[in-house]
Amino acid sequence: MRFKAMFIALMAVAAPAALAHEGGSHAGHGHAVKAEGGAPGRASEASRVVTIVATDSDFNPKSLAVKAGETVRFIVRNDGRLVHELTIGTKAMQAAHQSEMLGLAASGAIDADKIDRAKLGAHDHGNNILLEPGASGEIVWTFARASELEFGCNVPGHYEAGMKGEFKFD
Repeated sequence: MRFKAMFIALMAVAAPAALAHEGGSHAGHGHAVKAEGGAPGRASEASRVVTIVATDSDFNPKSLAVKAGETVRFIVRNDGRLVHELTIGTKAMQAAHQSEMLGLAASGAIDADKIDRAKLGAHDHGNNILLEPGASGEIVWTFARASELEFGCNVPGHYEAGMKGEFKFD
C-alpha cells in the first residue's frame, strides 16, 4: 500500500507538467522510434554491452560516453520495487512521452509495482523499455551523431524526481 500511495502522490506532481505536453502529434517522441541523433540498432552490430540499473530513485550509471556511429546494446535491469522505464530521447521527447505514461497510469495499465500487459498494448517503441520490479530487458541503439540525447524514466513523477541520465559524445 505504501508504494501505491507514493505512486499516486508522484502522479499528482507529474500530472500538470505531463498534461501541458498533451494533445500534439506523436511524431518527435517515443513513437517515432527514430530520435534526433540516433535510431534502434541491431544487436549483432553492437560494439559493446552496457548495463543500466534502475533503482527507485536513480539510474546507475547516470552518464555514459558514446561515439557518433556507435551501436550499443543496453541491458536495462530494474532493481527497484517500483515499475520503471528507460527511454532514449531528447528532453522534448521525454516531456512528450510523459503524457502517454500518465495516461497509462490513469488507465490502470501501469501501477506502482506492476504492469497490466493486457491494458498496456504495444508500448516498447525501439527507444524505450518498461519493466516491472526484478525484470530486465534490452535496447539496442545506434548513435548517429552528437546530439542532446538523454535517457530517462517517464513513469509519472520519476523523471521530475531526477531519474534521468546523459549521453556524453566523445
